[in-house]
Amino acid sequence: MGCVLASKDSIDLAFFRNSFHHLHNRTEYFGALKNCLKSGGKVAIIDHKKGSHSGPGINHGTGDGEIKQALEQGGFSLSASFDYLPGQWFFIYKKD
Repeated sequence: MGCVLASKDSIDLAFFRNSFHHLHNRTEYFGALKNCLKSGGKVAIIDHKKGSHSGPGINHGTGDGEIKQALEQGGFSLSASFDYLPGQWFFIYKKD
């Protein structure tokens, strides 16, 4: 899978808000996205925590470790994490 919506090495930042839990084949998806990012490119992900009572529903969201697993297997490393959004994950990953 290559860059479908962008040219190779053309994106500085890919931002995902409350959509990660809808992605299928996440490792493959982020592996392909990596090719679209410039050197030093980043991926920011905010998503509802599965089981949280804030947000759209208790079974709607991402479980603990799902984001980390998909991004690291896709060729990214954690750059920053934040915990000030109630009931949501917020991570920034950088292209390795």
